[in-house]
Amino acid sequence: MESLNHQTDGLEVIEEEGLREVLAIDRQAQSILRDAESEAQGIVTGAQQRASELKATAESEARTQAEEALAKASAEIEREAEALRSQAQHDAEEWRDAARARFDRALMYVVRLVTLTETEKE
Repeated sequence: MESLNHQTDGLEVIEEEGLREVLAIDRQAQSILRDAESEAQGIVTGAQQRASELKATAESEARTQAEEALAKASAEIEREAEALRSQAQHDAEEWRDAARARFDRALMYVVRLVTLTETEKE
């Protein structure tokens, strides 16, 4: 009987040691899980920050490109407007020169008409 009690005591010791090992493994597993969750949260936070940085950079580059395109388009419009103003000035000068060249003839024509009209009235 004593041997049976001794065997039972030995089994209880083995069971207690096994239980302690299981509890130690459980604590380790929980510690590993907490570390993994913390690391995962750090990765997510880092990814969110990097995404925000990339978004800000992309917005800045897009804004810069849009401003450059606007400046280029504005410069092109100004060049075209200047060309149109120059052509209009040139055309106006040609019309003025042509009118001056014909002014004497037109004046003579009007004078003749008036003179003829005056002559016919008499």
